[in-house]
Amino acid sequence: MRSFWLLLCLVVLPVSAFGGPSTATTATAESYRCPMHCEGAKTYHAAQSCPVCGMALGLIGGGGYRVAVTPAAGTITPGVETALTITIDDPHGTRVRQLDVVHEKLLHLLITSEDLSWFAHEHPERQTDGTFALRMTFPAPGRYTLFHDFTPKRVGMQVVPVDLVVAGTPPAAVTLVPDAASAKTVDGITARLAPAEGIVAGRNVELVVSLARDGTPVTDLEPFLGAMGHIIIVSDDRQRFVHSHPVERRGVAPARGPDVRFQCQFPAGGVYKAWAQFQRGGHVLTVPFTLPVAEAPPAP
Repeated sequence: MRSFWLLLCLVVLPVSAFGGPSTATTATAESYRCPMHCEGAKTYHAAQSCPVCGMALGLIGGGGYRVAVTPAAGTITPGVETALTITIDDPHGTRVRQLDVVHEKLLHLLITSEDLSWFAHEHPERQTDGTFALRMTFPAPGRYTLFHDFTPKRVGMQVVPVDLVVAGTPPAAVTLVPDAASAKTVDGITARLAPAEGIVAGRNVELVVSLARDGTPVTDLEPFLGAMGHIIIVSDDRQRFVHSHPVERRGVAPARGPDVRFQCQFPAGGVYKAWAQFQRGGHVLTVPFTLPVAEAPPAP
């Protein structure tokens, strides 16, 4: 498994913290922290819920999880539905059977083509033997990356990427070019992303997606997987990943639009592809954006 970075809200963590081999030593007392980092670096010494967002606190130093994806037919044919079996093992090589439900699902599977021109957000079903099953149709030959987002009990969120190759000659890659305009229209909804430029690596940035239909602000968003929005961001080399959602405080009704706010920090400059997802009238809207990120200036 290659090394990559996971972006989550305001903090950037290496894969050793989420899904890669952990180099942390065992502490005399376990420490826990919110995976959304709602309270920054604040830690607790018991497994409990975050007092801000309600998510389960994660064990600091947990990691080393492995994922195997096995196609039923051995070879994946483009345009043909194939059955995939997904197995999750803990750092000791034991099949993981206890996962927390996070945003209504045990496992979120985010899939991209190698050039990031194609994207899917799926939820494999848990089987009696502890594996997960998914029937999936890949649109074209080539390499795809499957980002497995799951949360073992007490350990906290893990993201493990697995590459699959679909048989055949891949089509010409689509060059990833930053958007010329900040607004995109999908299914009659116009989504505007701000800031669309001026993002600098290493600095906290608030990404705001504003939604309108025929010039009228959209104010009737529905919860999608337990949140008013999700945003998935992947770097052009697929080495950096984020699956974030708006931070919503307990006791405060989340805004149903038109503005949905996400906070991120990009670890390095480059080009990133983002997919913002919302639900309205029972329909899930997925809006793609391509963002340029400038390198951080040298430290004085």
